[in-house]
Amino acid sequence: LRNCQNVTLRDLTFTTPEPIASSLSVRDGRNIRIENCRFIDLPQAFYSAMSVTGDKTDGVIVRGCHFKHVGSSAAAHMIYSAYGVQRLSVVECSFEDCAGEFVRFRDETDYGVVFGCTFKSTGTYRGANPAMISVPLFNDDNPASRPAQPNYEYFGTHFIFANNRFEYAGDNGNHATRFAVSFSHTGFDPPGRRHLLTAAEAETLKDGTADQRRALLKENCGIELDNVHIFCNV
Repeated sequence: LRNCQNVTLRDLTFTTPEPIASSLSVRDGRNIRIENCRFIDLPQAFYSAMSVTGDKTDGVIVRGCHFKHVGSSAAAHMIYSAYGVQRLSVVECSFEDCAGEFVRFRDETDYGVVFGCTFKSTGTYRGANPAMISVPLFNDDNPASRPAQPNYEYFGTHFIFANNRFEYAGDNGNHATRFAVSFSHTGFDPPGRRHLLTAAEAETLKDGTADQRRALLKENCGIELDNVHIFCNV
């Protein structure tokens, strides 16, 4: 679905053992609803079960959908959103076993909601226990290069992750990546940000007061915790 608006997909099943990029892609779309669909047994999906991308994309609702056994590697996600998407809401969905992070909000994706969903990782699918909700940046371009590269990534800062259930089962898979919700940055600092913390800043983020940590994340990373609401999760 590219450059379209006011579209509803309902009661569809996406499944195949064959190699694919994504089973559903929404790019630069507005007012899109995906309801009661099933994204199951997609073992060779390289990028995602569903990709939602583009800075024109606004108002995508994924409701009552079921995702299970998705992805060929850590690069694959159940819902992948990136590059300026606004108002992606994931509501009352169930997720089980993904090779990569389950739901990803990347690079200026903002006003994201994950509400009333269940997440389960058994650790037996691809031996993976990835983060279940992630807000990552990947800044591969060095601002000091000449000429400088323009592809800089920045955090969105308005999120609601609430009333969800996260379950990591047993002792299977990789224990080190058991994060229900993750904000992360990899690469160079983009202009106007200082994501690469000094040792002193790391100590503040680890052991400082709530006000100190809140101020550091806002100044260094542009994350305003007053607008990031994570509550009533199990």
